[in-house]
Order: sequence, then C-alpha cells, then structure tokens
Amino acid sequence: MAENSNKRNIMNVSWGDHLEAWDGDDAMDRPGKILRCAERWRREFGAGAIYWREMKTWSKFRICFSAPGAPPRRVFEDYERQDFDEHELITTELKEMGYKVYLYATMYDEGYPLSER
Repeated sequence: MAENSNKRNIMNVSWGDHLEAWDGDDAMDRPGKILRCAERWRREFGAGAIYWREMKTWSKFRICFSAPGAPPRRVFEDYERQDFDEHELITTELKEMGYKVYLYATMYDEGYPLSER
C-alpha cells in the first residue's frame, strides 16, 4: 500500500474458523492474541476496517447440522470456554486502535471441511 494513500484494506475475520482451525496467535482464543493479530493486520496488510463474524449471538440461537460422516465441530466448545466478551473486546479495543469495526453473523453455515464421501 502506498504511504500517501488514505485508503485502508478491510480484513474479513471468521472468528469461529480461527478458534477451530488455527494455532498460536492465529487461534485468537485470548484477548491478547486478537489484539496482536489486529496489530499485524494493520502493519502487514494495511487494514483499517474489520468485518468480524461474531459468535456471541450465533451461539445462542444456533441449530447445527453436520454432513453425514463429518466429525463434530469443536468450535462450539472452544467458544463456550472463553472467559471474555468477544463483542466488548472487538467494539472497544479495536476501535481504540483506529479500526472501523463491523460485526456480522451468518444464518446458514454448514461448516468446512465437509465429509469426503
């Protein structure tokens, strides 16, 4: 990104996918890891806005179906073990870092990967 550009990139973050599939800071299972990732996104990718796929609302109202033969998803267990408020962290800390923050939820999410059959 050019230094004199006022345009910033948008990071689309599916938090549940990070909880389920990534390790280290990229797992984003602790507030400090989320903040370190946000710092890296700004530095490495010129991010100025975040589209954050939230789980707080989704976890309350979910009805989940898995493909036949697919292993159970552990993301729900990972989320329920969190001892911090995802919405509070994202909407305050990231805004204080200068990000524009947009939360979104998916209505239909069958998960990935699907069964190999």
